[in-house]
Amino acid sequence: MKNLLKLLENSTDFQKKPPLTPKDAILAQKDLTQAGLSILPDEFMSLLKIHNGLRSEDGTVLGIHLRDDLLDIVTFNKHHNASLHRIILGYDTFNYLVFDSQQRKYLLIDRTDGFQTDEFLSDEIESAFCSILHI
Repeated sequence: MKNLLKLLENSTDFQKKPPLTPKDAILAQKDLTQAGLSILPDEFMSLLKIHNGLRSEDGTVLGIHLRDDLLDIVTFNKHHNASLHRIILGYDTFNYLVFDSQQRKYLLIDRTDGFQTDEFLSDEIESAFCSILHI
């Protein structure tokens, strides 16, 4: 994760949202649970504590309680996700970046047909984000 954060810090190619507040983190986990969705993994929460959402020309990492519904993880998942054990964390033109809480893996899921195109273990989260952000 350190390499990803360093890349983001030095890049002007991303719109970076301010850090996540502890209050918003708790409220989002409650909102997701009440909506019947999976809670957010710790690795993802550590990124949000630095950048609560990212957007590049062709990739997005969702954040918490953002006014833009295309960036707010709770609103986005309510509209685009019907899975109880998966949560969409980001997307690009072709794929969703999804965390599967049963498998404890990050998955790239094709946005058109729903098929899995790649998978990453929890300790490979940096590669998963680089994949969706195209860096």
